[in-house]
Amino acid sequence: MSVRAAIEVLASQWARAFNARELKSLGQLYTDDAMFIGAAGMRRGRAAILDYVQAHGADLSITFDELHIELLDCDVALAALAGTATNDGAQVRGFHFLQTYVWTPKGWRIAGHHGSYEPEPVR
Repeated sequence: MSVRAAIEVLASQWARAFNARELKSLGQLYTDDAMFIGAAGMRRGRAAILDYVQAHGADLSITFDELHIELLDCDVALAALAGTATNDGAQVRGFHFLQTYVWTPKGWRIAGHHGSYEPEPVR
């Protein structure tokens, strides 16, 4: 499987696990020492990331509309993702992720993850 195809599969697995609140499955997609930056701060390590997701993403569902992958080295890739977050079926707003993937003995895993919402329209 190509790097691009593998990361596309992982992005799909991430969305599926996040939306189903399958924290164990979601955690397996990250390295042990992964870094995460979101609206409520920075977390380091799989357990801290899952705590963040549980506290700040419990009512959200994510849909990816765009995925751009750049292979930086044979064992490092960046993925830029854009999509929509919904809250109980009502659109919240668009968001962007930047994920750093690294090759590990267990396959490709997320080592860095930044997520941010699109700004609210100015009224």
